[in-house]
Amino acid sequence: MQLGFDLVRRRVEWQGETLVPALAYATPINIQVVSPSRTVATGDFALTARQLPPVLAALASHGITAEALHTHMVSESPPVYFIHFWADGPLTDVVQGIKAALDAAR
Repeated sequence: MQLGFDLVRRRVEWQGETLVPALAYATPINIQVVSPSRTVATGDFALTARQLPPVLAALASHGITAEALHTHMVSESPPVYFIHFWADGPLTDVVQGIKAALDAAR
């Protein structure tokens, strides 16, 4: 299953042009049920600087690994940061952790 979200919820501009979330800063999340007791998920959260601390805390508190934190663009406004993550565990734990991170971004 693949989901997509716009967590930035602000107009992002680059070189005078408005960027479309799907082409620049969407948050894709991929969830794969591997077995009845194991689910893995990966993706990246596209966030503003204000959203970083609570999302990182929510991921960590649910045992989800933040694998990278960086930017994909240069001189966009506002700056958009990406947290790439990896989750591995029972389906309910993985989904609860992702939901907690999404809630923290709001």
